[in-house]
Amino acid sequence: MILNNILFIIPARKNSIRLKNKNIRKIGGRTLVQWSIDFALNLKNYILDIVVSTDSEKIIRISEENSILFIKRKKHISTKDSKSEDVILDALYWYKKNYFNKYEKIQAVALLQPTSPFRSSKLFIKALKFFFKKNLDNIFSATPIKKKKQSIFVKKDKNVKPNGNFYITKSNFFLKKKNLFSGNSYGCIIKNKNLLVDIDTLYDYQQAKKIFSIGKNKLKNYTC
Repeated sequence: MILNNILFIIPARKNSIRLKNKNIRKIGGRTLVQWSIDFALNLKNYILDIVVSTDSEKIIRISEENSILFIKRKKHISTKDSKSEDVILDALYWYKKNYFNKYEKIQAVALLQPTSPFRSSKLFIKALKFFFKKNLDNIFSATPIKKKKQSIFVKKDKNVKPNGNFYITKSNFFLKKKNLFSGNSYGCIIKNKNLLVDIDTLYDYQQAKKIFSIGKNKLKNYTC
């Protein structure tokens, strides 16, 4: 099983409504976008490439400092109503145009949103291996809606909802369906509450900083 042909996409637009400049706010001395970049870089055995999609000059500079690819995102997919699917499509088309030889090697796309800075590489790799073993179309980090005992991997149904920590999609299938949840899709249950941080408001940001401050030694295991 070859798992080193994953295209990582980090969507990091400039404007945000509820929390200004949220993607470049810092936790533990690192911007939120840097947290996602570092997570992807630490998965070096699985990377084909990392692409940051942004309309921010500051985030472009962060990408350049990390020697990773970036896309100057178009205005029509840089609004509050822009969908993650549109960003993935744009990135795939751009990558095909500029890196065709490598594009043909893509087995899957992983989307890492900067607003979820705390992640478990162990859990991500487990999800990735399950994704390929079961020949899934999509797998996404999930939270159970109803409290009940269940396995870590749950077929998409009404009992689980995506929480934004990560998304993995089969590139060929995605190009046809343009959807992160259609087809043969599973949720990967995240049980650790520290990994459920999703920063959209000032309160979320303050809570994330508090979690980092209290448990930064433990969080080292979640971010590398």
